[in-house]
Amino acid sequence: MQYVSYKHRKVLVADLKPIYTAVTEQEALMALEAFATKWNQQYPQIAQSWYANWDNLMVFLQYPNAIRKVIYTTNVWNL
Repeated sequence: MQYVSYKHRKVLVADLKPIYTAVTEQEALMALEAFATKWNQQYPQIAQSWYANWDNLMVFLQYPNAIRKVIYTTNVWNL
């Protein structure tokens, strides 16, 4: 996110949320495709990174929603 313009951050993060809050992998993939369609022009590296790491990221969907919420709300900058 450090390379995303400050004026785009809130909207971009909101557009990423349907990916990691999806119930199924298919739903997540559709959300990623929608994200890529909207943002690839300005920030192609974001969707490329999701696609490149898709198998690892989809392990996340195997966790119950309560655990997933803890994982995705953890501030990575403090780790």
